[in-house]
Amino acid sequence: YALGVLHADQRHGVESARAAFRETWPYATALAAP
Repeated sequence: YALGVLHADQRHGVESARAAFRETWPYATALAAP
């Protein structure tokens, strides 16, 4: 049970991080572009 909850929480964190990365990616590429 503990491992299942931990896995679900970790998955949620990964999904939220991926969503944030997808939203900020265009800005990051624009800043990195010369």
